[in-house]
Amino acid sequence: MGEEVVTGPSERRSARLLSLFGKGGKNSKAGKDSKSTSIKSQTLFDKSGKGTKSAKDGNNWVDEPHKIFAKSKKGSSAKAGKSGGVGPAFDKAGKSKTPKSVLSDPTTESINISTPNTSNAGSTNNNPSPTPRPTCKSNTVQDDFNLCIAIDGSGSVCSGDFPMQCLRCFPNVVCQDRGVDQDTCCRNFADVKEFSSLVVNSLADELPTVDKSFSVVQFSKDAAVESELSSATQTLLVLDGIEYFGGYTNHASAIEACKRTFSSTIADSRQQFILLVTDGVSTWPEGNPEGTAEVAAMLAKEDEIVIIPIFISAKYDEDDLAFMRRLSSNDKVFDVTDFESLNSLQESLVNTVSCS
Repeated sequence: MGEEVVTGPSERRSARLLSLFGKGGKNSKAGKDSKSTSIKSQTLFDKSGKGTKSAKDGNNWVDEPHKIFAKSKKGSSAKAGKSGGVGPAFDKAGKSKTPKSVLSDPTTESINISTPNTSNAGSTNNNPSPTPRPTCKSNTVQDDFNLCIAIDGSGSVCSGDFPMQCLRCFPNVVCQDRGVDQDTCCRNFADVKEFSSLVVNSLADELPTVDKSFSVVQFSKDAAVESELSSATQTLLVLDGIEYFGGYTNHASAIEACKRTFSSTIADSRQQFILLVTDGVSTWPEGNPEGTAEVAAMLAKEDEIVIIPIFISAKYDEDDLAFMRRLSSNDKVFDVTDFESLNSLQESLVNTVSCS
């Protein structure tokens, strides 16, 4: 019988996990002897196979992959869902939720594009082809602007079907994709980096007479300013070298960090934009993470900062989209079903920034 061919990122992760864990989810001998792949955590399923939930924060971080499987039956894998991609996507009856197209709901105000990107997602392209020049209304003046790109570096970006924090891409057997270096960790994060570079490059090429600067923030449990306001050329270099964080999802911290990059004198007379690229709702800080994010967004909008959410979700969830719309400055969300589809948003985003 021929060897099974594993093609997608989720299948590759599953194959690597099965090499460590025996049938029924039990550790193999090699798995038991490896102390580096075990961290104290919660299990995703109880002995009956039903999903468990943390009473403390509602998140199901699993840092011991073998505990994903119940002793009596194998657990079903979870997909990025309502808790920033860290909770199981099951309904109350324990059945898997079926993804729906955002376009199937006429009341949604999200912009859904799911055309897959055929470019190489394993590396960041610093010299992408520009989009067609934006065409704005005749009475629209293209103002000088600053754009902060807030990149989601949380665990759900790289953990796939096995929800884990993936701190600094650990454990590699679950978090890291084959062919991707540990600093970038997975193809999903590489796609985000490439998409961000495409947006910066396009805005620089298509608006040569407009004064503009770019800053970069990466966020997970906390946010870090990767680059203060700088030129497109310098920003592309920074994006190419960003190292993946891992952890929870803190949108409030991301918005506040972007605001700090706008505090210099160069920002005073320019329109300010925050491009919030994320794959789930807020899961940090403890208590009321979504409410904290909404307050941060409200304060930013009071300062006339325009927030543009880019939401990556394989399933349609009205509650998640409603949350992202509350963060948005115009109640709209750019929505794609997977990371590979991000580049399909490029032209729309360039027009949004150019013609605001």
